[in-house]
Amino acid sequence: MSSVDAVHESGYARGDKSKEKVRTLEAVSYCVVYTTKPGERDAFVKEIFDGGLLQAIRDMAGCETYDYYVSEESDNRLMLMESWASDAHRAAHLEAPYMEALAALIEKYVIDIEHID
Repeated sequence: MSSVDAVHESGYARGDKSKEKVRTLEAVSYCVVYTTKPGERDAFVKEIFDGGLLQAIRDMAGCETYDYYVSEESDNRLMLMESWASDAHRAAHLEAPYMEALAALIEKYVIDIEHID
């Protein structure tokens, strides 16, 4: 089963839950909704999964959750739920070398980004 099929079949993609994670009071969570160019959502997901980018992010110190969810109502929407052990961990994630690759994929496929509080 391809990564895109896995997301579609389950409605979401989960990280490796084999590691025990302890949530602290410093933990921070974010919700981001991407709107892709028409018909490009699956290609965006495929490149994130198959290129190793998603695993690199999930392996980052402090990453507790980094899951993508597809919309049942729109073929062009994708939601990201991310949780980090602290603001410092999220800041390190935003400065990580893989962010350049993620930014290139966003530039290639995404037409709108909405941050939900």
